[in-house]
Amino acid sequence: MPDTASLSSPGADLIAAERLRQITDEGWSPAHDATLANGELAFAAQSYLWAATMAALYTDNPTEFALATQQPVSGSPWLGPQTWKPSPDPIRNLVKAAALIAAEIDRQLAQPAPSESPELSPG
Repeated sequence: MPDTASLSSPGADLIAAERLRQITDEGWSPAHDATLANGELAFAAQSYLWAATMAALYTDNPTEFALATQQPVSGSPWLGPQTWKPSPDPIRNLVKAAALIAAEIDRQLAQPAPSESPELSPG
């Protein structure tokens, strides 16, 4: 794997800081994430990507932004009023989405490797 230390960027730094905030301030630890095996983290990320799009689209119309982001895209019960917090700042929503994607990647990497299924021979 290449050395990524020299690839640091403001965006990557914001994402890392958000993931740390999710863990330390919100309590969304890797142990908690391990219990979310039905795509909840990916759905949450998708919802924040949607919110980023709506925030960029409705910069001059906060009412339309609020209407467009009342509910998360996925409709997942995991994202309720206490956890669904879209921002009118598109960058903030992108950072949240990316941190959730990182959490889902970490969750999947922590899973045991699936056992290899035997290959079916043709005919």
